[in-house]
Amino acid sequence: MKKIILLLAFTLCTVPAFAQAVKLSNTTLNGAVTATANTVRLTSASASSQSNVGAPAVGQVLWTADNEAMQITATNVGGVSTVFGVIRGQFGTKPAAHATSIIVLTGPPSAFQAVNAPAGVQPGGACTASSVGAAPWVNLTNGNVGNCRSSLWKMTNFTTLTYDSVLVYP
Repeated sequence: MKKIILLLAFTLCTVPAFAQAVKLSNTTLNGAVTATANTVRLTSASASSQSNVGAPAVGQVLWTADNEAMQITATNVGGVSTVFGVIRGQFGTKPAAHATSIIVLTGPPSAFQAVNAPAGVQPGGACTASSVGAAPWVNLTNGNVGNCRSSLWKMTNFTTLTYDSVLVYP
């Protein structure tokens, strides 16, 4: 009986995972990348100031603003802290060439999405950081990027979007 009460108390006191918004890290590519390259060089190997997911790491997703998701497989490739080994074209995206300085977001795979908005949130509608779950919200199926700003849900695909004062798209 004690175990059941303790389990129930723990369950009721636990904050749901979505209430802890994931804040993706951002940086840029430091050099162009061909469609077949299996390494990428980033401008920074550190977590960006607003991020709560830490520096890019093995197992995380590296997403480019022109919509390719890569799985990070190695860090510090060749002894260079900003070079990462990757598996290209993950989560339904296609490998592509990328220009130098393109915006890159990194974080856990669970922070990337397959829909345009979280359940119950409509584009242009009301939102809260805890209702969103990830910032920015990246839809890997179409490249749309959204964010909860001033309690309103904003989405973009072919317009300018900034995140933590960093241009995310284009």
